[in-house]
Amino acid sequence: MISNEYTNRLVHRWRSENAAIMVGANTAISDDPLLDNRNWMGPAPKKYYLTPI
Repeated sequence: MISNEYTNRLVHRWRSENAAIMVGANTAISDDPLLDNRNWMGPAPKKYYLTPI
C-alpha cells in the first residue's frame, strides 16, 4: 500500500516546507485538490495553477 497514515503526514510535512505548489488546470478542474498541509503544523503553501497557452 502506498497511501497510509505515515505517508500522508510525510507529504503534508513536505508541503509545509515549500512556498508554493503548482498544479495543472485540468487537475484543478477535475480533482479540486486542497493542496494544504492540514496533517502537519506550519505555513501552508500558496497554490499556483498552470493553464495552457
